[in-house]
Amino acid sequence: MALMEWEEGFSVGIAIIDRQHKEIIGLIDRLHGRLKIGDSDAQIEGLLKDLIELSEIHFKTEEDLFAKFKYPLILEHSVEHMRFKMIAVKFHQDFIDKKIGAPLQILDFLTVWLKDHILGKDRAYAAFLSEKIKGEAS
Repeated sequence: MALMEWEEGFSVGIAIIDRQHKEIIGLIDRLHGRLKIGDSDAQIEGLLKDLIELSEIHFKTEEDLFAKFKYPLILEHSVEHMRFKMIAVKFHQDFIDKKIGAPLQILDFLTVWLKDHILGKDRAYAAFLSEKIKGEAS
């Protein structure tokens, strides 16, 4: 059973953002599966690195759109991104250092943060950016 799956309720209506969110959710689910079967530390560490890199690409995509269309809450949203990166990097290091419970803490953090972020913070910009993007396409 999947830990986290894409639901249409996660959609912000912006194709590139939705695609990246789907990729991040898929990666979280793969990480969960690898942890469940007791995969090698190297494999799990690789997935953690991939997740951090994919998140950074995603955050840059969002922040580039915010800057381009002058989203008024860019600073607040960017601070959330920085917070995520700091915590994700710490959990990655905790995993490398073999701290007990780190893998479960990582999964808990990722699923809760991502759901809250998409359904809260990302929803806040969805209408604003969608309108700007549609206006640009016409």
